[in-house]
Amino acid sequence: MHRPALLAACLMLSACVYVPTRQKAAQGEPVTPDQASFLYDAGMTMAQARERLGPPTLNLRDIDVAVWSWRTSGDVWFYALPTTGAGESYRDYSLMVAYSDDGRVLTHLLEKRGAWDTASEQARDWYRRIRHTLPEAAAFAGATAAGKAYGTIHVYMPDRTCSHGTVDILLDGERVAELGHEVAIVTRATPAQHELTARVGELAFGRPLLLTVDATHPVYVRVCSSGLLFQPWKVSQAKSSGTLGGAEVVRVVDAKTAASEMPLPP
Repeated sequence: MHRPALLAACLMLSACVYVPTRQKAAQGEPVTPDQASFLYDAGMTMAQARERLGPPTLNLRDIDVAVWSWRTSGDVWFYALPTTGAGESYRDYSLMVAYSDDGRVLTHLLEKRGAWDTASEQARDWYRRIRHTLPEAAAFAGATAAGKAYGTIHVYMPDRTCSHGTVDILLDGERVAELGHEVAIVTRATPAQHELTARVGELAFGRPLLLTVDATHPVYVRVCSSGLLFQPWKVSQAKSSGTLGGAEVVRVVDAKTAASEMPLPP
């Protein structure tokens, strides 16, 4: 339970004790400021960062920001009314690294994440604050300064009736987006065939898609299955197969369909 909710509960219960404790890893691999200090070294590359830290939790290719996220637990709350019990609070952190199109590390920040923010929202907010300070803008779409070409992939939920909590979008096995609060995202890929996968927690959502990406025509992917997660029997059935929903849940659509359904950016 998050700290604000626990505090509210304590006030209502009128008998609550907060005990600060040493934080311990609950999910992911924590990175300390000292461990992240190598990112200040001149000429540091993303390849070297991956070698030391492992694959990023999230790689936002459209803004060239990689994120390593983790959660710690601690800070125990004890309460006595109406029943005796205890609760443990959690803290979420992100190490965000902005990089250039040729893979050089530009800057980074290790920061605690807000209780209601996703790692993607935190990273995008940070990027908006610092992008004007970067030595070069993150390249996106079309021919870049390095001579590379990219195609774009638009992934979206048509409307709020298709909300499933947070749907992770993976491209060739790398997590590139979180659909949830952000109901539409754009990512990029080199012209070639790529595999796009959607996941809800540990469950695959729909079927993997093979996408042919080129630098001239965007690819549009629709993610939707109205109320699927509000049908517990379907979720229970999905756990045995590891797949939630059929082939129609995640599918490629044409530009006209996408234009009529895609939510406007905030």
